[in-house]
Amino acid sequence: MDEPLASAVAHWKVWFGRRDELRRRIVPEVARWEWSIGPRHSLLPLFFQRYPGRGRLWKDVPARKAQHRETGLDSGGRPILQRVYDYRERASETFFVHGDVETRVVEFGPKPYLPLESTRILSEGGRVIRHEQFRLNGYTDKYPKFAKPPERLVEWLGPLGRFLLIEDYRYDGEQLTAIEMYGESPGVGPYRVTDHISYDTDGSLGGIDRVWADGTRQVVYRPRGRGLTLDELRNAAIAELVPAVVHAIRNAAPGERLYCVSLLYQEVAQYFPPLVVLGLERERARIGDPSLVFYPLLSGGISLELPNPDRLTSCRQFDQEVRSSQRWELGKALLRGAAHELTRHDWTGALNVTDDFVAFAADPELSDLEEELSLVAPAERVTEWRARGWL
Repeated sequence: MDEPLASAVAHWKVWFGRRDELRRRIVPEVARWEWSIGPRHSLLPLFFQRYPGRGRLWKDVPARKAQHRETGLDSGGRPILQRVYDYRERASETFFVHGDVETRVVEFGPKPYLPLESTRILSEGGRVIRHEQFRLNGYTDKYPKFAKPPERLVEWLGPLGRFLLIEDYRYDGEQLTAIEMYGESPGVGPYRVTDHISYDTDGSLGGIDRVWADGTRQVVYRPRGRGLTLDELRNAAIAELVPAVVHAIRNAAPGERLYCVSLLYQEVAQYFPPLVVLGLERERARIGDPSLVFYPLLSGGISLELPNPDRLTSCRQFDQEVRSSQRWELGKALLRGAAHELTRHDWTGALNVTDDFVAFAADPELSDLEEELSLVAPAERVTEWRARGWL
């Protein structure tokens, strides 16, 4: 076992059998409780800028606890206990053991209360300098059978069953300037990446850029420009996204005739970049099940990813706004706006499209397809498609 993994596993092992001890110690220290969907607290600098999506606070206890979390705060407002409820309303419990130099965080799963995640946060002079996290990949009822001794569970899970993240925080004076990360993830293997943090002349956060070991760069965060409204940013993102999609389609489907383009997203999980799927007229002509016509991903279409999506800076910034505010309808609005423009795009000399060509946005599992098509196509055409059994 490599040293970073061995060290993380050693810190994880100390929590076995200690859930009840932590409950007795920490529960009496809770001064107030709050409910939310998604995380609302982090002990790490710039966490919600790097990983947008701070949870929404609920005023009352939800009628159903499934997919919600309740957080216990101490008298100083620090999180010390968190319960996250799964779809069966079973709770995992996370305990925070705060210290001046080292803070330990551990998450226990449902009974028999195995530690599923162990975190160490090291501080110096009141600043975070290192973050180490070891996490099991999910939880099943088989885990307890392999947890004695704990190392056996790690070996049984193997690389596909665990996550490891180590972050070192670098400062220039008082300013955090870089976060150097080493990680191991299922299906990815060991990787190194650095988040570079820049500041404006007034000292405010100017941006966060992620640089991978091979030199690949990704825009992680940019503040919205002063005076720039969300509508203006969305319009700029649409104006940026449409040409990128057009260019990608031209390269992917030379000589083809298209009857549709779908911009696929996953509700809440991902809106940008969308998966672009092309409906080919030669395939539509031989689809046996007419209800699959507007599901080109399932009926012989071409799927493609946008090349270099991080260069679409307005799109990235708008997506950042969507995730940070959790206003998922804005993510759909971006893709619906792009679909509207693509439907009306002049493809003359660039691509061969049918007379009833249409572009639309959709979550393939959740969207009402007729509703999405009605947003971009005339009512009489949607009626015709319905009569053909395509909707």
